[in-house]
Formats: sequence, C-alpha cells, structure tokens
Amino acid sequence: MTSTRCRIARRAWLAAGMLGVSGLAAPLAAQPQPLIVLEHAALADWAPDPRDQGVIKAMAMLPDRLRELRHDFPNMPPELNQAFDILAAIVSSPHRFSVVYNPDEQEGGLFGYGLTFSVHKGERPAVRELERMVNRIVDRAAREHDFPFPIREGTRYPTHREIQTPAGLISFGPRESQGRWWYDLFLGSVASPDDGFASLPASPQGVTPIMRGLVDLKALSPALDVISLFMGNAREDLEPVLAQLEEMRIIGPRAMRIDFLAGYTADASYSRLAIHDVAAAADALGLPREALALQDLRIIPADAVYATIARFDLSQIDRMLDELIENGIDVDEALDAFFDETGVDLRRDVLQAIGGTTAFYMADATGGGNLFSSVIAVSFKDRARFVSAHGKLARAANDALKNAGDIGRRFQIARWRHGDIELYSLRANGLPIPLEISYALTDRWLFAALTPQAVVAAVQQARGQGDAGIGEQAHVKALLASRGQISSVTYADTARLGRSGYWLVSLGGSALANAMRSPDGDRDPGLVIPTYRELFKDARPSIDLAYWNGDAFIYESHGDRSLVAQGAMYSGLIMQFAPAIAAVGASFAAAFKASQRHMAPTYGWLIDDPHTRAALRTGWFIDPAERAVLALLANTGASQIDAAWDGVRTQWEELFRGR
Repeated sequence: MTSTRCRIARRAWLAAGMLGVSGLAAPLAAQPQPLIVLEHAALADWAPDPRDQGVIKAMAMLPDRLRELRHDFPNMPPELNQAFDILAAIVSSPHRFSVVYNPDEQEGGLFGYGLTFSVHKGERPAVRELERMVNRIVDRAAREHDFPFPIREGTRYPTHREIQTPAGLISFGPRESQGRWWYDLFLGSVASPDDGFASLPASPQGVTPIMRGLVDLKALSPALDVISLFMGNAREDLEPVLAQLEEMRIIGPRAMRIDFLAGYTADASYSRLAIHDVAAAADALGLPREALALQDLRIIPADAVYATIARFDLSQIDRMLDELIENGIDVDEALDAFFDETGVDLRRDVLQAIGGTTAFYMADATGGGNLFSSVIAVSFKDRARFVSAHGKLARAANDALKNAGDIGRRFQIARWRHGDIELYSLRANGLPIPLEISYALTDRWLFAALTPQAVVAAVQQARGQGDAGIGEQAHVKALLASRGQISSVTYADTARLGRSGYWLVSLGGSALANAMRSPDGDRDPGLVIPTYRELFKDARPSIDLAYWNGDAFIYESHGDRSLVAQGAMYSGLIMQFAPAIAAVGASFAAAFKASQRHMAPTYGWLIDDPHTRAALRTGWFIDPAERAVLALLANTGASQIDAAWDGVRTQWEELFRGR
C-alpha cells in the first residue's frame, strides 16, 4: 500500500513539473500570502549624512570601474563581460524582492509560489538599455549552449519575454507601473508584482526608510503540505521535530511574522525588528516575559563605553537539560557524579538559584573602558542557596588544586577583604601571572571581573557609591521615558569605541578609493573617510532596546547618523575583544595538540585489532566518531596509523564510485 502511494506521489510530482502547475497544494485563502517581501532605496540614499559622502561618491564610481574590468582582464569570457555590464546597470538602483504564495493563481507553476525581483530604472530609456543587455546575454546563451526551453513573447506581461520550465514559468523584461519603469525577473505563479508590499511596516513619524521587509512563516504551510505528501510514512519520524517547530511558532497556522525597517531621522539612524504572534511561545523561544527594573540600570556606571543589561532566566538551561534527558541523553548520571564529588546539585543550587537579570559592561570607572574593565553581573533568585553551594564548590576546587602537583598547589581561590567588601580571587601564589580573576557576592548580585579593582568598583557602583548610572545618560533616559517597560538595554559609546576602530575604517576607505580609481584615467574619489575629529564630532551613542508591544517582541536601535562612524564603533568593539579571542584560540590549539600526543598510545590498539582491519577492508567501519579518532591518530606520523587512514579514504572513494 505504501509503495502504491509513493508511486502515485512520484507520478503526481512529475506531472506537476512537466506541466508547470501546482494544483497539489490546496488553497488556504483567496488572498495572496507573502512569505518574504523586501524593498530598499537607491544606494545614494543609504548614507545621507555629510560624513558619509566620500563613501557614496566612491561607490557611485563602481559601475564605471566594473566596465573597465574587461580591459584589466582581456581574456575574460564575453558572457562575464556582459554580466558585469548588467551588474553595473543595477547595483546602485532601488530593488524589490518577494516570495508570495498565490492560492488562486497557480498557472505559473512552482506550486503556487511566485518569486519576483525588480529593479527601478526610472525613465524608459534607462530600462530599455538594461533590456538590451539582458536580451543580448540570454540570446547568446540560447544559441551557444543548446538551450532546452524556447524563449517566447510574454503572455503574463506583453513587454516581457518568457521561458516555460518544468519548475515554473520564467518571465523577464521591462514594466511600467504608475509612471515608473522597472525591469523584472519573475519565476512561478506571480499574480501581481505588487502583492505583499502593502504589508510592509509603516515608518514611524519622522523616519525616512531606506529598507523595509517582512517574513511571514505562515506562508510556508502550503509548501510543507506538498513536501509531506511526498514523504509518506517518513513524516511520522519527523513529527516530534515538527511539533517543536510549531510550538516555537516557526511553522503552522500560528507561525510568527517578522517585519523590519531601517532609516534615518533628522539627527540619528533608526531600525526596528518586530516578531509578531510570539507571546504564547516566549518560553520556547527564550524571550523574556518580565520587564527590567529600571533601578537595575544604576549598577552600570554612566561612563560605560559598552554595556548591556537584560532579563535572562537560567531556567532556560534547566529546561534544555530536561529535553536532553527526554531524548535519551544520560544527563542525570553526570549531574549525580558532580553531586557526589562536590555536594552541589547543579540544577537546584546553581541554575535555579541565580538569574533573572544579567549585565555586562566595560566602563572607565572599572578600569579604563577596555576589555580588562569588563564586569559581569548576575542577580540572585535564592542567595542563601547559592552561597551555600559556592562554599562547597570553592572548597572542592581548592582541594583539587592542592592535589594537582607543584604548579597546581600554587593556585587557589582566596577569600579576602578590601575595606568592607568581601572578594574571592583566583591567585597564583609565587608566580608572576598578570591576571587575578575575581568576584564578589553582594546582597542581590554576583559580580565577576578580570581584575579585583573592577569588582571593587562594580560593588561600589551597585551600593550607590559611584555615579547615577547609565539610565541617567541623556539619550538613554529619553528613550526609556518614551518606551515604557523594557526587557533589555544595550549601550555603546560611538566616539570612545571609534578610537579603536577608526584605523580599520580608514584602511578600508583607502582600499575602496584605490579600487575605484581608474588605471588609465583621472577618476578619483578623493578622501573617502573624514578625519577623526570630523567623524566623531557630536557623535551619538548607539542604544538598542527590546520590549513587548502586545503580542509582538520588538528590537529597536538608535544610533549615529553616519554609517562610517557606526562602522568604526563596531570595529572598535571587536578590537576590544581581539586579545581574548586570540587567547582562547591559542588555548584551544594547544589543547588539541596535547590531545593528539596522548591519544596515539591510548588508542594504538585500535590499529592492530583484527576487527578494525577487517572493518577497514569491508568499509563498514565508517562512522563520524571513529573517523575523527583515526583522523587524530593519522597526524601522529606512525606509519601503521597512516596506512589505516589511507584504508578508510580508499573505502570512501570506492563507495562513492559505486564499487
């Protein structure tokens, strides 16, 4: 019976493909259902700030530079030359893109879905030139490559040309709409190229948009129905995964809709991303339900260079452990072993005892505003339970260090005081190691930092012995007053972080300028990046907020109006963490090399085992874990291990060749 259903499904698929129709998916509604819709303004409008005009001027030279590439590479294939001409003609224009399900217009195939890509070219002569370029490359490809599908005059739009393929109808060409000329590329069932665009989010008052878009996952349902038709009984194996995705509002009739908008006000940049229809799935998606207590922003100094504070509940990790247990992974055994060793129940005494609000910041007050001024703060849910667990963990760690040889015994977690502040620090007694990771437990917060000075300053700030806090910073205060309850706040000082990133954008500006200069002419964009003082004069900080608005979770960003200034800020933020990234990378590399040296004697018996040799001969000894072990062993240089690995590779080659 199953075999019969599969044969019927295969025949239905072939019939739908050859005819280019999609009657298999039953209509869900009379109205088109947008899946993806996106539109953006012309490239010149992306950076309206005067400080960005050097970049805009340079980018405006890109079409001419693309046309010159044929002289730089005289052996370039003609098709590639023509492709560069097309790219040069469209790269700086406004574009539209959409994927829409059309339940009542499925003649174009693709199971009722229609894809549209349109370039706005303004006047008729401009779009006519683009039309000639596209037709030239399409006709050449059809002549020289034995194109299997005929090109015909348009039936969907008289000004288009069409190609009927098994998947769906392709149409391309110019089109006039409300006095504006577009060049289109359509695939599948396109009822109207304007479908879905009316659903794009409206701009707030005072915001000029440069990009708007939406993703409505409800429109995936017809595609999933078609896929499930061909899966047959195999769908039953995926039911748990599909149920979880539906619970997370990723698929199904209650799936989420996401819309976004980016633009500018008179003195700032603005962007917003809204996730609709997710209030009931907040826990599954890890979205916070509760709002921040605004007084918690006082724990972050007002001179913070970068800061983020958010509602975050570690019970999410607790739920993840439950899911692992339900899926047959023996987490309890590891947790029980940890309890036997330390007397601490990780779930009850740690995960369920801390969390609720977390913060991270770098501030002048805690060490100069760089990486080593970083502070992490986590609030307590049950301080007494955590303090009890902490005492046991600290004793267990110190006991383990004492038994770790001569070097290990020099390390300890020391409990000490600075004035009335009690601290804990990881110390290396007698060794000149320039690091003293420290933390402190206050009445409400756990503070941790790379230096004891940062911890002391953080505790003093939380006690009200510092400044008024980041919440009193003028731009932050104004936004908080207008948004009500907030789930998270992220702050970045554009000018301060830009100090570390300016050199990177300056180099990038020189690279762009050199790339756009003509090798044989006088085309020159001049100074692309402004001077440091010009770029950061009166620069606005970047402030991101997250909050609930009914059933929608909103991410909102306000920043400096200059894209170059923002680029320098984010580059500077990355540079702050560069030492940590390098140190972690070096540590992993050293640990990997050490594991290689120790694995060969441990697993050397594998190579001499007769079952292993038989497995290598028959080819069934090919699962990822075993391949990983052999790969590690292969790097030890032992000839017998190299031979074994060669055997595995040979078996794979024979397998893929069908031997």
